[in-house]
Parts: sequence; C-alpha cells; structure tokens
Amino acid sequence: MQAHELFRYFRMPELVDFRQYVRTLPTNTLMGFGAFAALTTFWYATRPKPLKPPCDLSMQSVEVAGSGGARRSALLDSDEPLVYFYDDVTTLYEGFQRGIQVSNNGPCLGSRKPDQPYEWLSYKQVAELSECIGSALIQKGFKTAPDQFIGIFAQNRPEAFLIAIVVPDVETLCSWAQKRGFEGSFEELCRNKDVKKAILEDMVRLGKDSGLKPFEQVKGITLHPELFSIDNGLLTPTMKAKRPELRNYFRSQIDDLYSTIKV
Repeated sequence: MQAHELFRYFRMPELVDFRQYVRTLPTNTLMGFGAFAALTTFWYATRPKPLKPPCDLSMQSVEVAGSGGARRSALLDSDEPLVYFYDDVTTLYEGFQRGIQVSNNGPCLGSRKPDQPYEWLSYKQVAELSECIGSALIQKGFKTAPDQFIGIFAQNRPEAFLIAIVVPDVETLCSWAQKRGFEGSFEELCRNKDVKKAILEDMVRLGKDSGLKPFEQVKGITLHPELFSIDNGLLTPTMKAKRPELRNYFRSQIDDLYSTIKV
C-alpha cells in the first residue's frame, strides 16, 4: 500500500493537468516563457561551431628520424626542411607583411600578467615599434647587411637563464673542501648543497671579474662526479659533446634547476 501511494506521488502529470496549470499562469509569465524559448532556440541555431584542430594537440610535433632529437611540425608531410610555406613569403619580413594583410591589422603580439587576460598589440603597432628599434640600432652604428645578426633575449621563457652541469676535478675539489671545512668522499661532496652553493658563488665572482653581464652568468649548477667520455656515451670519438645524449642524460637535473631557481 505504501509503495502504491509513493508511485502516485511521483507520477508524471497528465496533459490535462499541465494545461490546467498553464491556464492559471499570468499573461506576462507566459510571454516570458515564450521569449526565453525563442532566445534559447536562436542561440542553439546560431552558436559558433567548435573549430577542429588541424592535428592532435597532444602530439603537435614528431621526431625526425636520424636527426639526433630534432622535431618537425605534425602538419608537414615530409621530414625535408621547409624552405617557405607561401610562394610570396620567403623571408620573416614578408611573413609579417602578409600577416598585416590577411588579419586586417588583427592582434599580433600578446602578453599577460599572472591571472590576468592577454593584452594584445596589433600588427601595425608592432610594425611601428620595430621601426623604432631598427632606427635605434642604426643610430648605434649597426648597418643593414644580410651578414649581420642580432640576438633576441626573451625573459618570459622558463629557460631565460643559464645553468651548468659541473664536473669538478677530484684532487682540486677534495683539497678545496678540506680547506673550507667540508667532509666526505668525492661523490658525497658533489651531493652536498653547501659545496654546490660555494662553488656557484666562486663561479659568479670569477664571471664578474671577467666582465660577464648578469644574463651571461650561471644561475644554478649541478655537480656531477663522472667526466663526460666516449665510454659513457656523452662524447663523440672526436671528443665533442653529444648534445641530445647529454640533454637526455641530465634531463631530471635540468628540469629541477629550471623549476626551482627564481630569478
């Protein structure tokens, strides 16, 4: 009996009951329902369709076989280096000029502060700033020549400062540590945070004495007890550093330095 009454309590209203309920509503309320339904239908019919990504966003680049770790865009069909994408754009300047035209002076460069929306500069604003910078360089004595290059230092990159993997000399480190009051084996000294801090301070001091600029100074180091060699796969037979192998070998140390150092 209780179950039967419960089902009656939760039953769906009959159409007659619903009509009776609607008749009791004021005219303004019914008009509001109608306007809301019309707006909802209009939004659903005209809402912007989501753009389909041109590639898998979790795999936007693929490694080039036999390149030692180099990668290319997943949008390309070949591993051959791309010379240019459009026939009328073969230089960076031509690419910028094309951007002005196809974007109708749209947003070009953006920046933002933490937890703030992006603030954008239009293509023409960037062009005006570029002309000012170019004029300043000419005033400084630079010439417009194809064999002259100017580096750009971007501070908003996480890798915008230098770090180093340091392999100390065994005898020098042990003698130096004994004078400084540090104890332990060579491997233990390399793991000692105070030893690393003292060596970094010496490196910075020597850099200042040699006239290095602040951005040329090393901001963090890791002490490694083993020399790079052909046997451990970190040097080529001609004693040159194997950059991809070194990067992979010290990946955890590099990531740790860049994630913990604040500059």
